[in-house]
Amino acid sequence: MSTQSPALNEVKRCTQKMGVKHLRQVQDDLWKARAATAPKSLVRVLLTPVILDAVRKELRRQTGHNADEKEIERILQAEVLRSDLLA
Repeated sequence: MSTQSPALNEVKRCTQKMGVKHLRQVQDDLWKARAATAPKSLVRVLLTPVILDAVRKELRRQTGHNADEKEIERILQAEVLRSDLLA
């Protein structure tokens, strides 16, 4: 039984007849997609000013409270997000 992801196994199966060069490109694309959605990448995006502003606006819409972006960032870092991903 393979320990690789089912998606990678399917990519390999489907591209075996297409050659090594094509398989390598597919693997590179899959690696880039996984890296882009890795937890550390997502944390970096969540803490950008644009996202913090969107969170602030949504909180205001839902609660009526106009929180400060810095306070939202502090709470996310201290209480919501895993500390090992913030380093």
